Amino acid sequence: MAEISKNIKKFRKESEMTQQELAEKLNVTRQAVSNWENGKTQPDIDMLQNIAGELQITIEELIYGQKISGEPAVRDRRPLIKKTVILAAAAAAMAFFVSGYDSWAQEVAEMQYTVEWFFLSNYLLHPVLFLLIGIGGFSLLSVFFDIHVRSRRKRMILGIIFTALVILGPYLGTRYWMTVNNQWDWLWYSLAALYMYHPYVYLLAGMLLYFATAKR
Repeated sequence: MAEISKNIKKFRKESEMTQQELAEKLNVTRQAVSNWENGKTQPDIDMLQNIAGELQITIEELIYGQKISGEPAVRDRRPLIKKTVILAAAAAAMAFFVSGYDSWAQEVAEMQYTVEWFFLSNYLLHPVLFLLIGIGGFSLLSVFFDIHVRSRRKRMILGIIFTALVILGPYLGTRYWMTVNNQWDWLWYSLAALYMYHPYVYLLAGMLLYFATAKR
């Protein structure tokens, strides 16, 4: 019992989670979590499963503090494989659509001498495509390697960075087309060109989104 109490406290702190936060996730009181960690009471087997799930560890790690006999815990990879297949199918479908759209936009540009339709492609379609490729790539890696960010706070920070990166592209595109000729125009042009001509920057966004949402 003493070991389980220490392990609950140990892994909760490693996850940068307060007793109150863990209690809310488990639908119990903070006092209940405190009693577990102090050894006054012990959670039943169902609650141990829930605690392990919220702390993103195996129940063996929660009970023994480490993997038994140094053997890696067996993970059920089926959900990851399913997720990877869905992402791969979505990326393939998106690539097919983007290819057709770009050909159409090119024809329109040559006929009407306009590039407005490329705005949609450069700042929405291509980013979505590379975003799917980025997420799918790391999802595939996670099938073979246990890659994730355990800390809830760190995942939140990565989510914020991802959001800023995604919002920045359309914003720069708007500045690119609606520039007012001031001394900072060169900056907007340069940054907008980065997004326009190098959409693989969204591979980084895909990586950030994966780590912000991936759980063991």
